Amino acid sequence: MRTKTLCFQGNCVPYMLFKKCVFIISLSILSVSCAPVVRDYYKPIYSEGVTHSSGCGSSGPANKISIQLSGGVELEVSSSSSAKNERFNNFYFTASILAPSGTYFQFESDEIVITDNTTNKIWNVTITELITRTENISNANSGESTNKDEYLRVIPTSKIIGNTFFGYNTLFGKKYFNSGASISIFSRDIEYKLENYSIQLPSIIINGKKYIIEPIGFLHVRSIGIDPLNC
Repeated sequence: MRTKTLCFQGNCVPYMLFKKCVFIISLSILSVSCAPVVRDYYKPIYSEGVTHSSGCGSSGPANKISIQLSGGVELEVSSSSSAKNERFNNFYFTASILAPSGTYFQFESDEIVITDNTTNKIWNVTITELITRTENISNANSGESTNKDEYLRVIPTSKIIGNTFFGYNTLFGKKYFNSGASISIFSRDIEYKLENYSIQLPSIIINGKKYIIEPIGFLHVRSIGIDPLNC
């Protein structure tokens, strides 16, 4: 049986080996390839905040912002305002408050103020609950649960205890994370498809001292970005 070969400048290789090489090279190129994508998101704006992406491998639009408060406490927020839909909520806001061990915090009130910066229309929204873990709240408020991995729903002004825990090992040492509490708001009562709005969170009491958070802005952005194909 004759074997088909390919020759170039006097060098010959079996045809099937050549096909395998082309296939492997194509996969390698595809695995690191990127493609242009349309991005439609809300960019958070805060003078002392750092924006980053919540997408796969940190790709995608910078739709989340981290704000360092006091005593190592960090606030992470994101939000969006979609088109009108009778079946789904059009407004979304989420915030996570992360704190190290030895730190406690609590909201001074349960009210959030949302302002349309284009029309100056204002909505007052009540935080209905905080989501936290058993280990982040005192036994007096956590009932009889002893499961540290259990999530609890507590009143918005509850005193939350920070906790630093081991995550995983890296080439540079151990990776630790902080935990605290989070809030999520979904609503149909707020005007849909806002272009430019801001959210005023209540003041946060950190280790007995009040920290006032300035309004966090959100700007509707449409752009073309580059994302990896294999993510």
